[in-house]
Amino acid sequence: YEGKIELILPSQTKKEFLKHFKKGFKDEKNKLTKAPKYNLPIAPIKKNKGQVNADDKKILEKIDSLNDDLKKYYEQKRKELESHYSKLELSLESIFKKATFIKDTDEVVLKAVIRYAKDLPPKKNDHKFGDAIIWETLKDNIRKEDLVIISKDGDFISKDSKKILSSEWKKHNGKDITFYPSIGELVNKIDPDKPISKQTIEKE
Repeated sequence: YEGKIELILPSQTKKEFLKHFKKGFKDEKNKLTKAPKYNLPIAPIKKNKGQVNADDKKILEKIDSLNDDLKKYYEQKRKELESHYSKLELSLESIFKKATFIKDTDEVVLKAVIRYAKDLPPKKNDHKFGDAIIWETLKDNIRKEDLVIISKDGDFISKDSKKILSSEWKKHNGKDITFYPSIGELVNKIDPDKPISKQTIEKE
């Protein structure tokens, strides 16, 4: 429709995105769960009563204070991460609600497996076929339109991958592929009168 964009996504895209999104959050939270501690800047100090002189005691107290501050800092960062994650979840859910999803079929999955075996992009050497399923789903359902790929994944946007995928799409339906590293840059191309700031795109 004129003036309207319809978001059509392979169902595998949502699976892949949520998998990596949740894993990324879990990894970052784990990093913040245990705060690192400052090490003693001098030779080990004995803490038994009567064996710590006044200067060493001050050093130990300072280190304990620094470690308490560090622990509070990490607790605050963990809370900020959890809050950010919750907001992103809501944003993602609102995007997915607007999308029309294309389900993959057994035939599409088989094509993806064969594609992987032929060492064709998009793929990683991890015996997983998610990206290949996404690509074959698009080919199976889009017959007349140009294609836009938004990704920073080298499986899609490396020089060789872009060349092979563009050639394959051209042979598939005579149309072109345009690659964007972010949604923001695509939106700016579509609606240059209301550009998304560089800072917002970097946050994305």
